[in-house]
Formats: sequence, structure tokens, C-alpha cells
Amino acid sequence: MTWIVNSLVALVGLFFAALWLGWMVDPAGMGAQWELSALSVFGSNNLRGDVGGLFLGIAAFCGLYFVGGTMWLRAAAVLLTCVLLGRWIGIAFDGYHPQSMLNAVIEAGLLLVFVGAMKFGGRGGP
Repeated sequence: MTWIVNSLVALVGLFFAALWLGWMVDPAGMGAQWELSALSVFGSNNLRGDVGGLFLGIAAFCGLYFVGGTMWLRAAAVLLTCVLLGRWIGIAFDGYHPQSMLNAVIEAGLLLVFVGAMKFGGRGGP
């Protein structure tokens, strides 16, 4: 069981690292896929920094789990919970969109990976 949840954490970390890399290399292309656009260089910098930075943070916490224990997954889980909270607030205020709901389901599933790894991952730590 340990190797399964640890493998899932590694895959989630790689997933978020790939998203981060996409935002670093091609913020306009990623923005188009996500229906976001930068109006200026400042906006492009914000897409890289804010959106990309969030994804890099989650990826980094997934990596730190393997050397520092479950406390790092708690940090990743907090960030992902904040994303989910923002998504639910957006759905409440802006209305339902199928892609938003799909993203919420995916994020909830990734959060369950973190919870499972904290319980069964065997990485120790606080």
C-alpha cells in the first residue's frame, strides 16, 4: 500500500510541476486553454507568478514529502483546499460551468491522494 500512495504523490507532484512549466514557457498558450488572458507584460508576469507559483508550490511540497515527511503534504493539502474554496465561491457567485465542476472533482481527488498518503504513505514526520 505504501508504494501505491507514494507513487500517486509522485505523479501528482509531476502533474503540478508540468503545469508550472507550461505557465513558465507559454503563459499565453496556457491562458488560452484556461480562458485567461494577460492584457500586458504585467498581466503575463502575474499569470506566471501567481498561477504558476501556486502549482510549483504544490509540486515542491509533494517532493519535500519524500524527504521531510507528511507535514509537507499538509501544506500541499492546505493550498489545494484554498483552490477548491475559491472554485466553490466562484461557482456560487458566477454560476455553474461544467469545466469548473470537473476541475473541482479532479482537485478533490488529488486532495484525497494527499490524505491517503498522510495516513498510509509511511513517510513519517509530524
